[in-house]
Amino acid sequence: MRTIALIVALQADSDAVYRWNSKQVANHFCSTCGCDIYADSPAFDINGSWDGKTRKIALNARLLDNFEAADWPVTVIDGKNLW
Repeated sequence: MRTIALIVALQADSDAVYRWNSKQVANHFCSTCGCDIYADSPAFDINGSWDGKTRKIALNARLLDNFEAADWPVTVIDGKNLW
């Protein structure tokens, strides 16, 4: 697994947030065009438990300059049966 560090620069007035149900997951999107930017979620274990502090960030890589999806591994998540 590769780890990268990056800085996401957003204009404060264009970052909109949608939270559903438990309000624990924040889906950030552009209020101008509607493009999904990133999501901030608790880092749940496979059994659904959470330590109360560790977070996962999911970034829309399509927004990165010079990003080639074929150069990165894909992890398939069974959202129907594992959540």
